[in-house]
Amino acid sequence: MAGGDTYRKIFFRNWRNADRFKPNSTPPRQKFNGFVEFIFNPVALSGISDSNTFRTQISSLVQSAKLPEILFDTVIKKQYNIKRVVQTGFDIKPLDISVIDTVNNEWLTVFMKYFSYHYNQPRNRTTEGFGNDRDPFVIPWPSNSETTTKSSAFMTGSFESNIAGLDISSEAHLIDQIKIITYAGGKGVEYICFRPTITSFSLDEINYSDSGFRTFDMSFELENFTINSKTNFTMTPEDLARFEKSEIAFTFDGEDVNDKNGLGYTSRNLRFMGDSSNPRWRAGQ
Repeated sequence: MAGGDTYRKIFFRNWRNADRFKPNSTPPRQKFNGFVEFIFNPVALSGISDSNTFRTQISSLVQSAKLPEILFDTVIKKQYNIKRVVQTGFDIKPLDISVIDTVNNEWLTVFMKYFSYHYNQPRNRTTEGFGNDRDPFVIPWPSNSETTTKSSAFMTGSFESNIAGLDISSEAHLIDQIKIITYAGGKGVEYICFRPTITSFSLDEINYSDSGFRTFDMSFELENFTINSKTNFTMTPEDLARFEKSEIAFTFDGEDVNDKNGLGYTSRNLRFMGDSSNPRWRAGQ
């Protein structure tokens, strides 16, 4: 009976005993509390790698991002009729990200930079056109008669090797890291995905029965993954600027001076792909 009295005194009379089970003690994280940041290779793309404004701008267009998934490789063995699970390694599953396509073409520009950095196919197919007008004289592929009769003598410039194919550059990755930050109460947890490589980039459809946002779906293969050693770190002013009134002025390059309606449309410059008057040559190999 004495033990029962002690039990009642501790658990029944102390109404704060179950405080540790309240939701406000260990609140769950909500799916929409997070953002994605893309860190570009400063050597490959010095023009945008140092622009925190541009990086913040494109990350604000992320619609959804799947957190990294780890698959552990195991083998089932029998040890004297006892089941044993043996670890043989692990695999990092692809990272899927969906972004919103806007009239300023931020993500379309990023993707074409990536495409033309690694491959020659999208390069030198159009000129700059006339002002802001589109180029009516798009350069086609060489005809069959041209490709079969073109001289390909060794150590000469007669064969146009920069028309198609992989362009092996000294910098293999255009994107150094993808950081996914989840937050709550001004504190963040950072997932770091190292050296992501785009394996697919899906452009959304034109659908006359759908008035929703057009999106781009991307899939990345990752070479490594970890989390920041400091969990629940204090978010920086740049992080908080994504959600509160920001002192960062989001400006766009190549603004259309003929925009009389004030719509803010821009015509991004795609000259990084080269044109007939200023071609972009293959990397030295």
